[in-house]
Amino acid sequence: MLFHSKFERARRRQREMLGLDDPDRQTQEERKPARLEKGDRFAMIMSAFLTLFLPSVLILLFLGGIFLLLIRLL
Repeated sequence: MLFHSKFERARRRQREMLGLDDPDRQTQEERKPARLEKGDRFAMIMSAFLTLFLPSVLILLFLGGIFLLLIRLL
């Protein structure tokens, strides 16, 4: 991230001002791996389908249509 150090410095300052500066909790939160929520896997599969499969099918249909038009004209 481009402004990662500035962002972390601002977060640290904000925690100090609010009195939330607990180093044990901070390290525990940073160590936790990111977990998928219940509907995230389906959402990821759908986004991959919409991003990759549908445009490729549309391109193939378009190219097939052009090919059929060229055959009929000749």
